Amino acid sequence: MSGLGKCKICGNILVSFNYNVTAAKKTYELQGIKCSSSSCDYKMPSEAKEKIRMTIDIARDNIGKKVLYRPYRDCSEELIEYGIITSVDRNVYVRYGEDSISKATYVEDIELI
Repeated sequence: MSGLGKCKICGNILVSFNYNVTAAKKTYELQGIKCSSSSCDYKMPSEAKEKIRMTIDIARDNIGKKVLYRPYRDCSEELIEYGIITSVDRNVYVRYGEDSISKATYVEDIELI
C-alpha cells in the first residue's frame, strides 16, 4: 500500500480510492484520498476527471447524500466541512457534523462525495 501522507485525525497512512457519483442522470468517476484505518472516517475528494457543477436539481436528486463544503476555491483544509443534504427548495440545506439543525448553503460551495 503506497502512502500519500499521514491522516490528520489518527496518524495512519492515507491511500487513494475511486468512487462514482450519479448526478443529473450521468455517472461521474471521481478519485479521492482516505485514511487506511477502517475506524477513521477521514476522506478528501480530489478533482474529478470531469468536474460536477452542483445545481439545485442535482442537490434535490441527492438528498441524504454526503457533501463537502468548501467556502472558497483553494481554501485551507481546516475550513472544509462535511455534511449531509437534508432538504432543497430554492436553497440547499446541509446538516454539518454533529449539528442538530441544517444550514442554508450556497449550492456552488458544496460537492458530492
